[in-house]
Amino acid sequence: YLAFRNIKTYAPLAGLVIPKLYLRQDPDNLPLDLLKDLKSVALDVVRAHEPEAFAADDFRLRFHRPPFSSVDHLHLHCLAPFSSTPLWTKFVFLDGSPWAVGLDALIARRLADEPRPLADRANEG
Repeated sequence: YLAFRNIKTYAPLAGLVIPKLYLRQDPDNLPLDLLKDLKSVALDVVRAHEPEAFAADDFRLRFHRPPFSSVDHLHLHCLAPFSSTPLWTKFVFLDGSPWAVGLDALIARRLADEPRPLADRANEG
């Protein structure tokens, strides 16, 4: 993975995390292991460059959804501190919007979609 600053300064830390191999920007269809890897790298970036925002949970990890992305390769936005972003940025990266989706929401969705092992289901009524 590569991490670098975005040319668009959405926040004091406007970072991007991308895989080294080309993947199309389609966050709603990414595998769980890739999402977890991207999260690990993104958290390291926020922790290193905006430690106060990290400690205060004042950051957002978001993907643009197609067609609302200016580039077609997969990229995760790391925005910190999110409280200092302009209102328009907050609107564009809003949870549940058609324009963007949060990394944690995607991970939760993938976890809910994963079949549970039979041993976990054995005691269900």
